[in-house]
Amino acid sequence: MLFLTADKIAWVHFADEPPAFGRKKRIRGRKACGVRYEKRAHEHFQSQFHERYVVNPWIKYLLVGESRCRFAQPDALLFDMDAGVITVCEMKYQHTSDSYWQVVGKYIPLLEKMFPKKLWDIRVVEIVKWYDCNVQFPVGVKLRERIDAVKENEFAVHIFKPTTSDRQAAQA
Repeated sequence: MLFLTADKIAWVHFADEPPAFGRKKRIRGRKACGVRYEKRAHEHFQSQFHERYVVNPWIKYLLVGESRCRFAQPDALLFDMDAGVITVCEMKYQHTSDSYWQVVGKYIPLLEKMFPKKLWDIRVVEIVKWYDCNVQFPVGVKLRERIDAVKENEFAVHIFKPTTSDRQAAQA
């Protein structure tokens, strides 16, 4: 995992279009289960937060001393313009420390470069179907009932279990 710091990032912005490698591929097996879960969760949160909830934005960036652009894609970003808060939403079928390393190692530094700390607060929530408190995790987590209730300087976890209506919407 590449850990970024602001001084390593020459520039960063939202990409106008996805990179060539970012096109949809057929996914099977266990990974497909996670993809279906993520789709249902996105549909649920989009219906709740509308345009404030941005699904899978591509971020294009260049590191100092490199000539090749790189890309990152958080699962979702939830914007609260009035409060100056951006919540990084990382979807996982089950709670895992992978989410911490993805968010802290890449997404937060990129977003902090794009959105100055003086004006914006970047918060984090891992959205999971299954939560196991025995999973080894680098920091303490706080369970939150709502993804827009994440507090400053915490790594939150929100348990989302799709309802029948969420499943029907995903199949449509």
